[in-house]
Amino acid sequence: MFFLFRTRNCEIFLFRYGIKNYTPDPAVEKRRRRMLKKYPLPSNWREVPDATVDRCYYWNLDTDEVSWLPPAHPRSYISQPAIKIRRKSS
Repeated sequence: MFFLFRTRNCEIFLFRYGIKNYTPDPAVEKRRRRMLKKYPLPSNWREVPDATVDRCYYWNLDTDEVSWLPPAHPRSYISQPAIKIRRKSS
């Protein structure tokens, strides 16, 4: 079960029931900031922290697509969310 929370600046975060705090490694966080500076997110994409793996993924609000890398990154693989892929295969 997932809960959707909205902060004051309208960033969207998903937390799994039994919330685990998002605590990324400082080195990973530094690389993430550098990558976003080089490959900024388009306006319809949001960064979403995933506490289960302590990484952020990127979510397209219009198409509901996701990626582990910013969509402008040359190695980015954009796909449907795992929950939709699981539902299709069931």
